[in-house]
Amino acid sequence: MHKPIVYVPHETMFRDENGKLHPKHDLRPAISFGQLQLMTPHGRLFTDKQIVVAVMRQAMPRYTTNDYILLTGDPVAIGVACALAALDTGGKVRLLQWDRITKTYTPLDIDLLQRITEKVNHGG
Repeated sequence: MHKPIVYVPHETMFRDENGKLHPKHDLRPAISFGQLQLMTPHGRLFTDKQIVVAVMRQAMPRYTTNDYILLTGDPVAIGVACALAALDTGGKVRLLQWDRITKTYTPLDIDLLQRITEKVNHGG
């Protein structure tokens, strides 16, 4: 089993009054879940979304059920990261969501296909 990787779909930055770029969020608390791997740099994503998918797949060549996706950045990047992860694991994705009250990341395990199977089996 490899050490878990925390995939960061898109880095968010802001400029201070002097024009210097700084990270919008402190991602250090996520390090306790695994090694951080940035998937796309700050700034606007490519206009061609197929390029976004290719760049993100290169950054996440093999997602496993031990890894996480940090829910931060551009919604398109988050969606693509989750879709790529689900393809690699048969629908199982682990997310990290920031809790503003406790100031910690909360892991969320999602099984997309189990949910569908349960609905079909229970007539839902």
